[in-house]
Amino acid sequence: MKNYIELIQETFLFYSFTPETIQEYIKNKKFRVVEYFKNNTIHYEGELCEKLEIILSGAVAIERIDKNGNILTVAELNENDVLGGNLLFSKNPYYPMTVSAKTSIKILG
Repeated sequence: MKNYIELIQETFLFYSFTPETIQEYIKNKKFRVVEYFKNNTIHYEGELCEKLEIILSGAVAIERIDKNGNILTVAELNENDVLGGNLLFSKNPYYPMTVSAKTSIKILG
């Protein structure tokens, strides 16, 4: 858990939080850290975006997969980047593309 606290405290949104505050948020399930392995799908195209997520470590690929299974990487997000921020409060809050783990990653959601 100490590793998670340090990762969270290094983010731009939570750098001023004390380790005790972050630990309390994790304990009370206000913060949830999820780990994905390389090539795991995080969100599917068309999936409802229900929360804002922050990449704590690793890299994420935003991909378009065509009907033949060909993959086009549209963007790559890294540590401290936000997933879902542009979708969460939009009138169409669905992921327009697939989000996959490019490396092993940890996400705060």
